[in-house]
Amino acid sequence: MLLVNNIALDEATPGQLVHAKWNGGVHLADLVFPWFLFCMGLAVPFSVEGMIARGMSLWARLGKISWRALALFMLGCLIVSAEAWRPILSLDVLQLLGLAFLFGALIYPVRWQMRVLIAAVLLTGYGLALTLIPLPPHGQPAFEETHNLVRHVNEHFLARFNLTGLLSVVPTTALVLIGATFTNALRTDRSDKWKIGLLVGVGLGLCGLGIAWNEVLPYNKTVWTPSYILLSAGLGAILLAGLYWVLDVRGWRWWAFPLLVYGSNALAAYVFPVLVKVVILQRVKIDFHGARYSIQNAWLHLFIDPMGRYAGGWAYTISYMLVVWLILLFLYRKKWLLRV
Repeated sequence: MLLVNNIALDEATPGQLVHAKWNGGVHLADLVFPWFLFCMGLAVPFSVEGMIARGMSLWARLGKISWRALALFMLGCLIVSAEAWRPILSLDVLQLLGLAFLFGALIYPVRWQMRVLIAAVLLTGYGLALTLIPLPPHGQPAFEETHNLVRHVNEHFLARFNLTGLLSVVPTTALVLIGATFTNALRTDRSDKWKIGLLVGVGLGLCGLGIAWNEVLPYNKTVWTPSYILLSAGLGAILLAGLYWVLDVRGWRWWAFPLLVYGSNALAAYVFPVLVKVVILQRVKIDFHGARYSIQNAWLHLFIDPMGRYAGGWAYTISYMLVVWLILLFLYRKKWLLRV
């Protein structure tokens, strides 16, 4: 997320680091958000079962889950409000994460077979709605960038409440449920070979379903089509299998420490850089080479002036990520973690 949000290469940006166009397939940048949701799903069993193990009542668990969802939602609104410089109640990345967590965690206690069935019903129903529900003015189903069910509902019903994108809670909740079910499999007493085989096998199966569904309803991040959800979940499961083999089976963990620093404080790594950027880096002006620049532009020119746009752009992006990592390293060593 830090890489994609802070790339400074303009037209030289690699295609995989920008979002695919409408029905234009899936790029690496398109997998970041669904993998956030997939990882959230992987964490849900630890959260919910931990509450149960501590003897929390049903109402206490509902309160804790609702509070976490609300905290994520309000942090997302804080980011959107900071970017607009006015209070805004809306849906964006963290808000959608919060809502998907809320429904995923509430559904989680059912048996895993029922959880899989619910995820399948959510995706199937959502996919059928996108392809079959007739839309005005011609009373025919449509799936075009400027004319589709999600856009119609957003513009005519949800925009007035700043809740455009609310329909995306349906497929993203399914993705959280899929992730949670993978964690159940990993926590069994089966052998490591069985677990890795299951992750790879089911992951390939989900990819296959996504590829097949893509022929009817294309991959599309904007509206979170079921084909996109299944492909993201399948690729996430295969990647998880690889990491499980490397980190847990082989014990090769030394190389992952930089990622651990980012991941152990993932919420802070996402929220604080955005707030600092929009409140300070983009607003505060300083003198640089005889001109007035925002701190962010001065930082960028510090590299692109002597190195050129391409090398300097990469240097800026890498230096930005390194600064964030060093701050997170300090927080990691102090055990100051932002959690909800």
